[in-house]
Amino acid sequence: MLIGALTALVPTQVHSEQQFTSKSELQCITTAIYHESRGESLLGQKMVAKTIINRAESAMWPKTACNVVYQKGQFSWTRHTRTAPRNETYRQLEKVALEVATTHDPKQATGCNKATFFTTGRFNFKVKHVCTIGRHNFYTH
Repeated sequence: MLIGALTALVPTQVHSEQQFTSKSELQCITTAIYHESRGESLLGQKMVAKTIINRAESAMWPKTACNVVYQKGQFSWTRHTRTAPRNETYRQLEKVALEVATTHDPKQATGCNKATFFTTGRFNFKVKHVCTIGRHNFYTH
């Protein structure tokens, strides 16, 4: 599996205090990218991953990517599955997840990079729209 091979090359500490490069964390991020944005541009896929990491770094959400992804009511696809097919698309998305997890720096987050919400529809809560990429709108609180 690509994640196991690549995580050995990743430094044990990323720019943030959270650790998102473990095998399980990368699988959760990759699975979320697969279900949320596999048909989107590379930038859209990266933004989905960044949004998950941004949430895990916020005091408002759980502290791990897996707990963010599988938090009740956050991602509709989690009601039906917790996995994604391990196909070529998934393997490409593993690389996206790893890149985002190893280069994420919350101190450098501005605009779209600080998003903590995304939707393909409208968002009714009091949040600030920061950008639109493909069919996803990104917001921050």
